[in-house]
Amino acid sequence: MRSLLCVLLLAAPLAAAEPKSTVNRVALTVSPAAAPVPALKVMFQPSMRDTIPGNPVLGYLKCFMEQDNLYANKDVDEERERLLAMPLAELKTAKMTYSTPLADYGGSSTKNARRATRMETPDWNIVGEMQESGYNTLLPEIQKLRSLARVVALKTRGEILAGQFDEAAADVTVLMTLAKNLGEHPTYIGTLVGLAVAHMGLDRVVEIIEQPNGPNLYWALSTLPQPLVRQERAMLGDLAMYGIGVRNLTDPAVVWGKTEIQQAKEFIAIYGNFDRYPPEKRAAIDQWLKDRRKDEEWQKRARLDLVSPARAASQLEKYPPEQVVFLAIMSQAEVYHHEALKLAVLPFHQVAGRLAALEPTSKSDPEESLKLALSAWVKIPRAAQARCELRIALLRGVEAVRMYAAAHGGQLPEDLKATGVPVPIDPATGGPIRYELVEGKAVIRGTPPKGYEGDITWNMIYEVTVKK
Repeated sequence: MRSLLCVLLLAAPLAAAEPKSTVNRVALTVSPAAAPVPALKVMFQPSMRDTIPGNPVLGYLKCFMEQDNLYANKDVDEERERLLAMPLAELKTAKMTYSTPLADYGGSSTKNARRATRMETPDWNIVGEMQESGYNTLLPEIQKLRSLARVVALKTRGEILAGQFDEAAADVTVLMTLAKNLGEHPTYIGTLVGLAVAHMGLDRVVEIIEQPNGPNLYWALSTLPQPLVRQERAMLGDLAMYGIGVRNLTDPAVVWGKTEIQQAKEFIAIYGNFDRYPPEKRAAIDQWLKDRRKDEEWQKRARLDLVSPARAASQLEKYPPEQVVFLAIMSQAEVYHHEALKLAVLPFHQVAGRLAALEPTSKSDPEESLKLALSAWVKIPRAAQARCELRIALLRGVEAVRMYAAAHGGQLPEDLKATGVPVPIDPATGGPIRYELVEGKAVIRGTPPKGYEGDITWNMIYEVTVKK
């Protein structure tokens, strides 16, 4: 599961850009649009008037029943990816095998997704398995829900093309609520997929904004939960799973033999995040481990440090060197693990530097690198969460500009304060997002955290031209 986590973490940043570019410039041409009246006429959360008892997770899984052609047919999947990737203007005349209007894409599957959105009590029903299996817990339902989101996203594009903005908003609500419910999953994998789904929803928001008659979505975005995809449950889940897979290896009564030594080697190889280290760093770690087995002074100190009410010094003397090395490393790795997780739910701008300090650098010695590899890597999912919140804030800024333009003959505001609505906060700084007028365009962006100034995933810039 840790190896899968690394794949997802690396896939979490925002959409691709030109090679070597450090900035993702998004040009938007929009029309002025006043806020809806009443203000919450459009929302991206289900109305409490419509909520029904039930577990939305079961509702989501029902979307796949008797839908093999939609989800398991390679040709259908490839066509869906092609239609999602093409510009919206081209989608209007695109050739497709789907015979009914794109606004009806998914049929009963997307209807069930809307119904699941109305259910009020998400329960992933996985904690018991996590308590037994730890990081070996399988999560097949998570990737399936990414597929569901893509089906809903394509349907939403069809609704936008048809000018069915109320229907499009209802399906953006499906995506945002699915993302929110994935934030209740007790693993970081769940929350990362939730963030990917949230970006699918925000892609649709951008497409609505660009339509000539698209409604203003400032308040719909502003009333989303902040953060939309929470990670408290993931933090608690990661804390609970740590060490479950090595209970037999850490049992004080067990004196290792060849079987346990092999298990320990496999555990370190599988669950350590070593794939992010260069080959020379991994080789240095391997050599350090070999040297510690033969280092009598180090072994002596480690045995003293491991003495506890549950593990007497006399018992430690029976342990082979490999067992002492493993227990010493895991003990310190757990300390690093807690140091990262204690920061996991604080505002990102307060902890970004601290989280970065808990990742290895080229100067980290092999021992520290090994301990860090076996501890929590919270910075990447937290950064992904902050980037999603930043994108929501930037789109609120775009909608504030459209709102101002509607009241001032298509003119752009000198600053966001002039729009008369709250200026969105940049999660990376805790201050307002940045705004300036450049050559008749409103340029809206955030401020990358220290050390990320050249990172394209933190440098999304909306360049807004308002039609007059």
